[in-house]
Amino acid sequence: MAWEGKESPSTAAPAMILPVRSLLGGGGLYDVALPGGAPVSPGSGWLLLNAPLSATRGYVLMNPLYLAVATLALWWAVGDRAAGGVVLVVLCSGFITWRLILSGHDIPAYSLALVAVLAVLNRARLTPALVLGVGVVLGTVVTCRAIWIALLPLYAVCLARRDVRSAVLLLIAGAVTAGVWHGGFYLTSDPYPPLHVFGRGSRNVGSLLMLAGAVCTVAAVVVLQGRLSRSFASWAGFIGVAVLVPMAFVAFGELRSVGFDLRQWEGANYLFQAVPLLSAAAGVYWGQCERSRGEEPGEALGTGGSEALGNRD
Repeated sequence: MAWEGKESPSTAAPAMILPVRSLLGGGGLYDVALPGGAPVSPGSGWLLLNAPLSATRGYVLMNPLYLAVATLALWWAVGDRAAGGVVLVVLCSGFITWRLILSGHDIPAYSLALVAVLAVLNRARLTPALVLGVGVVLGTVVTCRAIWIALLPLYAVCLARRDVRSAVLLLIAGAVTAGVWHGGFYLTSDPYPPLHVFGRGSRNVGSLLMLAGAVCTVAAVVVLQGRLSRSFASWAGFIGVAVLVPMAFVAFGELRSVGFDLRQWEGANYLFQAVPLLSAAAGVYWGQCERSRGEEPGEALGTGGSEALGNRD
C-alpha cells in the first residue's frame, strides 16, 4: 500500500499505520521513522483506538466509517435525516475533504468522532455508567492531537446545560483517560513525538500570533458560553467555533511561514477540523427551520430564534 511507505504523498497515513505495526511487532509505539523524518502527531490513545484498522488493510475504511457513525449519531440525536443529509453534502462537496481522505489523513475521522460523541451526550439518557463510558471514549479521541485535550472542559460546559454532576463526571473521566494515554507513553518514549505540535506552533506561528489567538479563543468561548442552550445546534456551534478560532491563527501563521505559497500551505488541513462540527450545527438548525413550515426560524423552536442560535432564557 502506497500509504505505508516512502512513496506516500503524505506522512499522515504512515503516522497512523507504522506505530501500530511497530507495537504489534514487539517494538515501541513510537519507534518508527516516517518519510522525511517527520514526527508522529497522533497520540497513543487515538492510535490504539484505530489499531484494528491500522494493522490491517482496513485503514482505507477509517474515514468512511467515522462519517457513517457521525451521520447515524446525528440522525438519532435530532431525529432528522435531512439534517444529516446536509452535513453529508457539505462535507462531500469540498475538495479538501477528498484530498484528506485520499491521502489517508486522520483529520476527517477524529473531527467526525467529536461530532458523534457530542450527539450522544446531547440525546442519551444520562446515567453514571453512560457518562463514564462516553468520558473514556472522549478522553481517547482527544489524544488525536496533544492540543485537543483542551476540548474536555468545553464538552463538560455543554453537558452542564443538561446536568452539572454528569458534566463533572465526564470531565474527570475524560481527563483521567487522556492523562493515562499520554502519560503512560510519555514515560516510555523519549521524546514523546505528539508534543512536537507545540514546538512547531511556536516556530511557525510566532509568540505574538499565538497570544492573539489564545486571547480571541478565550473571548469567543466566554461569549458563546453565555448563549449556550441545550440544543445540539448550540453545542456543535460552540465547540466548532472553539476549534476554528485558534486554528485560524495557526493556519495563517503556517501560510506566512511558507511565504504565502498556497502550494506548500498545510494550514487548510487545520481549518478543516472545525468543518464537521459547524456543518452539523448548520444542518441541524436548517432542519429545525424547515420543520417550521414557513414560520420564522425561531418559531420553529418556540424561542424567537434564541434557542437555535444558543441564547439562554
